Amino acid sequence: MIIHLSRYQLDNFTKSSQKIHQGIAFVRQEEAFALAFVTYPESIGAGVPVVAYFVHLHTDQIHDALFEEIEFDFSRKQHTFLNHYLVIIKTQDDTGFLQFQGFQKYNGTLEGCTIELIEPSETIVLTPADKSDNSAWRKQHIAIIGVGSLGSSLALELAKSGIGNFTLVDPARLKQSELHRTVGKQHDVGRFKTRILSDEIQQKHPGINVITYEIDVEAESEAVKTACLQADVILALTDNKTSFEIINGLAILMKKPAIFAKANNSASFGYIFRFQPLIHDAACLACIGDGAFIFKGDGMHYIKNPSATQPPALTTSALYLPESTLSFDLLPFQYMLVRCIIEIITSGRIKALPDMLANPAAFIFPTGVADPIKNMHTEAYPKLWWYPVAIGRDPNCPVCKGRF
Repeated sequence: MIIHLSRYQLDNFTKSSQKIHQGIAFVRQEEAFALAFVTYPESIGAGVPVVAYFVHLHTDQIHDALFEEIEFDFSRKQHTFLNHYLVIIKTQDDTGFLQFQGFQKYNGTLEGCTIELIEPSETIVLTPADKSDNSAWRKQHIAIIGVGSLGSSLALELAKSGIGNFTLVDPARLKQSELHRTVGKQHDVGRFKTRILSDEIQQKHPGINVITYEIDVEAESEAVKTACLQADVILALTDNKTSFEIINGLAILMKKPAIFAKANNSASFGYIFRFQPLIHDAACLACIGDGAFIFKGDGMHYIKNPSATQPPALTTSALYLPESTLSFDLLPFQYMLVRCIIEIITSGRIKALPDMLANPAAFIFPTGVADPIKNMHTEAYPKLWWYPVAIGRDPNCPVCKGRF
C-alpha cells in the first residue's frame, strides 16, 4: 500500500501540541493506494473513506501495543470495532532526524505501507513554444462570466497556461443533462457550477487563487462590477445578448479589456469579439450593434445606438480549418480564446495569434446558419473557418464615445 500525504498538512499537525490526531483517508484497495488528510478536505477524494490516525512520537515510543491502543480508543468513543484504518507515524530521535512510517490494519491483518510525501511546489504550467518566461502570468487575474461548457473548459486551459487568479461568475447549478459537457461529475449535480470549477482548478493547481460569485449579470450588475474590480481581462461567455451589453458597459466604465465569445448550434458556429480600450479606435460591442447598457452615476441605463456602423467587412482570407468532425466541439473556441488572452496580458510580446488575426477586433467561425454580428452575412463562406473582421470604432456611438 502506498499512502500519499501532503507535507504541508503533516507539518501543521506536528507543530501542534497533539500527539495523536484522527484524520481521514480515501483508499483504493484494488490499486494498493490511499490519499490521506490530517483535516477533512473540501473536495471528497475518490475511494473508500477510512479513519487515518496521525501520530507524532519519539523513536523509542513505537511499540506493538500502539495499534491495540488506537483500536481500543476508537471503539470506546464510537461504540464499534475498527476493522480498517491507516496509521501514519512521524518519529524523531534525539538528533532531530525525522522518519515516516505507515501502516494499514485491514480485516485483522497489519501491514506496513510506503509513505510518499507530496512536496509543496509552484503550479506546474505549460511553457510557451518560444520558451519565453511565463512566470509573470501567475499575477494575472481573469474574470470569467459564464462558466458553462466553454467557460469551464477555458478556465482549466488558462490555469494550465499559468494564470494565477480567477474570478468565476455564474448563478446556475449543475443539471444532470449537462454532465456530458462540463467538468462536473455525478456527485456534483445540484452544486453551483462556479464551486465545482473552483474545486477542479485548485485540485490540479493548488497555488491558484479562485473567487466565486453566484450572481446573475442582469439582476445584479453592480455585484458583477465588484466581482470584476481585480480582473486584468474580462471574459463574457454568457451566450446572452443582454448580459453581453451589460458587460460591455462595465468594460468601458472600468477601462478593462473584454472578450466576448458566443457558440451556437453545438459549437458549429460562433464568433469572438475583442474590446481593448487602450488601443486607438478600438470598437466596443455597441459600435456594431443596435444599443447597449451604460453605467452612470445613478445606475445602469440602456442606450439605443441609431448611428451603428455599416456591416463590418468580412475578409475573404481565412485561417485555421479544423477537421469537420469537430463541428460539435468547443475546442476551436477554447484554443482561440486562450490565444487572445495571452496576446492581451503580454501586450503582444508573445505572438499567440498570427498576424492575420492580431489586429481585427473580431473574427468569426461561420457555418452560414445565422449571422454572428448584426448584418454580417456569412452564407457565401465555407464552414468551420476563422475569418478576421475589420471593425472600426463608431465615432458617434453613445455608449463608448468620449469614455476611453
